[in-house]
Amino acid sequence: MEGVLEGNTILVEAKEVIDRGRTPMGYDLVIIYRMLKFIKEHEGCSIKELVEGVSMSFSTASKYVDFLNDKGLVEIRGLKPKRLYITRKGYDFLFLMTQISNLLGTRIE
Repeated sequence: MEGVLEGNTILVEAKEVIDRGRTPMGYDLVIIYRMLKFIKEHEGCSIKELVEGVSMSFSTASKYVDFLNDKGLVEIRGLKPKRLYITRKGYDFLFLMTQISNLLGTRIE
């Protein structure tokens, strides 16, 4: 694996993130996965519905939703309530996390 990583900064950064289980800003990858999966299954859900669906506090969910929106993984539409939609990049994230999970023989949840 080290030979594959040599000179490929994107793969090196991805490996570091996976090893830590968190983004460089401290966001938990499993929480991101769970949130995106819920939004995918409940397209157009509100943050309140997301909070109930993934069992987390409203303030934590809001912080993560802002992060996901900033990174282009979700799109926020509307004002009251805000409605959440997964983007192509969000679908790609879910796909890659599922592939990594399969390679490792583990289950994300």
